[in-house]
Amino acid sequence: MKIWADMEQRSEEWFRARAGRPTASQFSRLLTPTGKDSSQWEGFAIELMAQCIRPDEIAWEGNRHTDRGEELEPEARELFSEIMELETREVGFITRDDEVIGCSPDSLVYHPHAPHPLAGLEIKCPLAKHHAGYLLEGKLPAAYMPQVHGSMAVTGLDHWYFMSYCPGLAPFITLVERDAYTAKLSDALDRFLVFYAEMRQTAMPRLLGDGTRNAELGTRNEEADGTRSAGDGTRNAELGTRNEETDGTRSAELGTRSGGEEDGTRSAGG
Repeated sequence: MKIWADMEQRSEEWFRARAGRPTASQFSRLLTPTGKDSSQWEGFAIELMAQCIRPDEIAWEGNRHTDRGEELEPEARELFSEIMELETREVGFITRDDEVIGCSPDSLVYHPHAPHPLAGLEIKCPLAKHHAGYLLEGKLPAAYMPQVHGSMAVTGLDHWYFMSYCPGLAPFITLVERDAYTAKLSDALDRFLVFYAEMRQTAMPRLLGDGTRNAELGTRNEEADGTRSAGDGTRNAELGTRNEETDGTRSAELGTRSGGEEDGTRSAGG
């Protein structure tokens, strides 16, 4: 894995680094929690291509729930370290070795003073009604399976902590291990990259207007030239007919004048 350690999450640099890359928070669009391919592959690929073309349009689309999470996350992270007696270190962005597929964990988790991480950490700060459900169920909520297992697939780590935190209620922490679902998701990521690459090859020229626009303009010009040529030919034929008719009429008039009217006039005068 490649760790972009100095990058601050939700910064302009972070948004641009994620542009056009499939990231863990969107992996549910590739594989459902039940392990089936999602029906959203094409729409997701189109969205990623649009991000490549206009990374300046990418923005953090937050709401009151994400604002709440951003506010409470440092408090939750500190509590996690205290309870688990482990170090947490924040990172900006992580990609696989291919530098295409990535994730933005809330922290990497280390044994004290250890150089290498033993796991990652995903923190959620939901409303009390949702947190209570997670706490009583006692396992990783299905909605977060693609994100958590996808983060393991990206980083190569075999463990990932999930923490749900809501002030006033007991915290919920569970350790998720790499399993068959992780393998399915990793396979889906590889297959999506092939799908995405093939779609980019055919769709990007159309999105950018290269080739297609020139071909359309060429066709239009040819059609216009053909129409003009046909129009010019028709006009020339019409002009030729008019000229012939005009010349014939003038000749007939001149002949009448010369042969009849002028001779008659001259005879009468003589």
